[in-house]
Amino acid sequence: MFWKYPQDFKKVQYKPGEIAEYVFGDGILLARIQVSSDVKGSIHDYEQISMMLEGEIELTIGEEMRRLRKGDAFYIPARVLHRVRVISIPCTILDCWPCGGPEIPD
Repeated sequence: MFWKYPQDFKKVQYKPGEIAEYVFGDGILLARIQVSSDVKGSIHDYEQISMMLEGEIELTIGEEMRRLRKGDAFYIPARVLHRVRVISIPCTILDCWPCGGPEIPD
């Protein structure tokens, strides 16, 4: 299967301050997330790999905090608290996680 961005990506208001554009297969989902406000904290039962496409954030995963910019990638293990503080907007993150992860409608 092949997709072309942005026309083949579904766009939804994922959470307050987050817009998701995504495509998915049988077991995996790829999302382009536009973040416009801080994420106070999230824990989920699936792992996630992400990469900064633009902007700058301060990301805390468990007890570790880093400042991330375009080109930086990160891994969030399952069941680990993580928080995002937006430093600059526009802020866009490319996320990859298993289907059945976040509550994004099909």
